[in-house]
Amino acid sequence: MDEKKVQNRMKKAVKYAVATGLLLLVTGVFFALFLRDTVNRTVDEQMQNETDEYVRRVNKQITYDLHLLETAASLLGDTNVTEEESFPEILGNAYEQNDFLSMGYFPRTGNGVVASVDGVREMMLTESQTEVQEVVAAALDGGKMVSDLFWSTLTQENVLVYGAPVEKD
Repeated sequence: MDEKKVQNRMKKAVKYAVATGLLLLVTGVFFALFLRDTVNRTVDEQMQNETDEYVRRVNKQITYDLHLLETAASLLGDTNVTEEESFPEILGNAYEQNDFLSMGYFPRTGNGVVASVDGVREMMLTESQTEVQEVVAAALDGGKMVSDLFWSTLTQENVLVYGAPVEKD
């Protein structure tokens, strides 16, 4: 009889050991899944925060660039510099002193001046890309505008085009 009691106790002990092992395994799996979910959530939140900060900085830079362009447009409107023969050279010098990839001025006639890494040249508005034409049209109508990001054939880069009206007194 003692042997039977010992075998029963051994069976119970093995069952408890197996049950305890399974319980620990299930608990470990749930804990690992919980940790993975927590880490993924934290990473997602951090990425969203960094993206929001990046967008805020880009928008701040766009606003700054547009204000700079509006100031230049105001100066051009208050003078007759755009009518001078030396205007292309003046625009080229201005281009070299800033970080814009290109700069241009288009009067209502559509025959403008563009300064870029390739130098300064006269250019018809109709020769430029559609995105540029849309921004210039908005500026000629008295509004300021920033294009969507697009691939520029002039600069061979993704760019935004800014436009501001030059209002002559």
